[in-house]
Amino acid sequence: MLLLLHLAAGSKNRVYLDTIISPSYTSAIAQVIQLSGISGKGNNMMLFEFSQSNPESLTEALSTHDIIYATGFDLCILSTSYKGFGYKKQIHIWIQPDDFDNANLMILLGYIILGHPEWKEGPKSKIQLLHLLNHTSGLNTNRQADNRLDSSEDFIKLALDTKVVTPPGSRYTFNPRAVNLISAIVAKATGKPLDTYLQEELFTPMGITGMEWAHDKAGAPLVMAGLKIFPEDLAKLGVLCLQQGTWQGKSLIGKPWFERCFAAGSEMMPTSGLLWWRVPSSTTYVIDEQQLEAYAKAGVNDDFVKKMASLQGSYSRRSSFFAVLKGGFGEDWQATVNRNLAGKGIRLARREYGSFFGYNAKGNLGQYLVIYPKKNLVGVRMIAKSSVQETRRDSFNNFGDLLRHLIP
Repeated sequence: MLLLLHLAAGSKNRVYLDTIISPSYTSAIAQVIQLSGISGKGNNMMLFEFSQSNPESLTEALSTHDIIYATGFDLCILSTSYKGFGYKKQIHIWIQPDDFDNANLMILLGYIILGHPEWKEGPKSKIQLLHLLNHTSGLNTNRQADNRLDSSEDFIKLALDTKVVTPPGSRYTFNPRAVNLISAIVAKATGKPLDTYLQEELFTPMGITGMEWAHDKAGAPLVMAGLKIFPEDLAKLGVLCLQQGTWQGKSLIGKPWFERCFAAGSEMMPTSGLLWWRVPSSTTYVIDEQQLEAYAKAGVNDDFVKKMASLQGSYSRRSSFFAVLKGGFGEDWQATVNRNLAGKGIRLARREYGSFFGYNAKGNLGQYLVIYPKKNLVGVRMIAKSSVQETRRDSFNNFGDLLRHLIP
């Protein structure tokens, strides 16, 4: 006990330590359950830790399962090795009043991430789960990296081995490679592969069957893409989102999660939520002094900056903006833009958005799940791969716009 007090004092945190003297392990747990937390509020989770070198302690912890389950507590069991989670190791978890549904999982993920040997030091130690969800992890993604992704047998290992090229949380870069790490996090947190966990906890209660989930050659289910599902079942998921996690009167996912994932994931990309796209009522493309200064700061070629300076203005339609670019740079204007801005971490134009009124998920070839909450409307569009497919024609880019006008 003196050692525990010493470690708590040395780490300069506010951990509260107490001791219960009881005739047996089971009766001690029963006493703990009846106590309130140090804050005065009731507890709702019991965390047991056992050493891999002393597996007998796991049997002791499991013997109390029925007591803990009967009281409605969540039970987390952490297996540790000699590395441990002791003196001067840090876990920073901010839990807001509306995070109760997810608080226990957040705490468990903190332990898991802290214990990963490849992510304990250096830039990767700064990456949070939020950074994977809002595409600001800073992990490298470029054409060469995408080619490695296509040929990799183990997508999780590939992501873990990827270098951090920008400080986590500092730049938005769409990164499917990083998103795949969520598959490993869910597996560690639940003890089940992502597809199995979702089938048991979400799809089966919703009557969704017959779906297929793509896996890498190592057997891990992908997060970035690869879910084959019937249109009516995808629509069910849209309705679940529309109803903020409630399906046929039963809450499957906490409402606070939807409020968070449909909000802007970061200030750098207002149209991106947490793995969802947000639909604005209007978009204005702006080339002004602020944008020109941003070009210069990013190291964009001077000739390109001068040409963009001659095209300054605000354009309320993308087509009119593209027409101006075509007039300034010629028919091959897109190649010119890509050549000058590639790898600079800057967008061609600053964008100003109207209010956000919808959300969508987009898949390869032109798959869409679109949600308009105020219209109480969910739309799905799916297309199978074909040898006669024509991208521009079949991608159906205006599906969301047409859908929104079905209901005034």
